[in-house]
Order: sequence, then structure tokens, then C-alpha cells
Amino acid sequence: MTGGRRVGIVLKDQRLAVVALAGNRARQVFTLEEQENPAAVLRGELEARRLKVRRASLALPRSLATVKLLELPPAVGGSLAQMVAFELERHVPFPAEDA
Repeated sequence: MTGGRRVGIVLKDQRLAVVALAGNRARQVFTLEEQENPAAVLRGELEARRLKVRRASLALPRSLATVKLLELPPAVGGSLAQMVAFELERHVPFPAEDA
């Protein structure tokens, strides 16, 4: 295996910048241009570079992310998912199923 087991991925200007880490050192750095299926392209690039990734961190521009702390009462069974879906509808500008 070349590189490490962790990657950092940054979405910027319709490109993915990828850093493969071994310990605290960057071992490989590469950029992927905008693609129809970025997950498949990234997976293929990681395989081509023989990078077996266990963990990934993703950085998004603030304009593409919504961060909202929710206080929910204790939930039983599947009701937690229903409560989160209800809160999503109240706080995000897109359908809950797209979240």
C-alpha cells in the first residue's frame, strides 16, 4: 500500500483536492476535475494509486453546508428519525430526503 489509510478531501471550485496521509504527513496530493460521477472517479483514482483508505475527512465551502444544533427529547425506537426529519423540514432550504 502506498500512502496511508486516511485521506482529506476538499471541494473547491468544482474540483476535489485529495491528500493521502500517512501519520501526519501528506504522502500523495492530487486533484480531480468536475465529473458526472465523482464518487466513482475518486474510487478509481484511489485504486489506481493503491491507496486503501479507512477514514476520510471532507471539507465543504460554507455555502454548501448547513450546520444547526438541534435539541431533541429522548426518543424511543424509530421516533428519533421522525423527529430529525421534522426538524430538517423546519431548518434547511431543501427536502429532508435530499439531506
